[in-house]
Amino acid sequence: MAEVLYGVRLVKVAKITAEEPDWHSILTPQQASWAYQTQAGSRVELRGGGRLLAAVEDDDELLGVDITFTDAAMDGPAWAIIDGGTWAASKYTPRALGVEPVGFQCKIYQARYSERSQHQSGEAGFVVFTFPFCKGVAANLTQQDRQFTAPQFTIKARDSKDDEDKLVRCYRWKLIDELEEDEEE
Repeated sequence: MAEVLYGVRLVKVAKITAEEPDWHSILTPQQASWAYQTQAGSRVELRGGGRLLAAVEDDDELLGVDITFTDAAMDGPAWAIIDGGTWAASKYTPRALGVEPVGFQCKIYQARYSERSQHQSGEAGFVVFTFPFCKGVAANLTQQDRQFTAPQFTIKARDSKDDEDKLVRCYRWKLIDELEEDEEE
């Protein structure tokens, strides 16, 4: 059965370290837009006598996912994890010029509903999208009279290698019934 998805309920981020991830929950997500980054496959043709004799075409390759994420609130710890700066004593300081940002993990939770559901009670669980290796930057902050400010981040999720040098793809997703179910991975 196909899943019907609605809204962004929760986003979690954690710096990549040797220890267990220390997840920070972002409770005020507004939007997360994905853009697949692909490398177009090439096509080579052999022609002769005015006609096509053979053609070889490579498939497109998925390189990663770029996510534009908007948070409805100013969340200092989230900024520090995504943008790579520091959050201490209620003060955020961006990372210094030339300093490589620390990678982080990201999870985006979206509510799923049963088909033909028209009520909140029709919620069937959640889909959790996991991005095991990301780098990010605070991309946009618009301050305007009589308007709310919602920080926006650009997150780049790419393939990586695990401790055993095996390829880890840039994202995966799974169905869960409750938000607390996702604590293992």
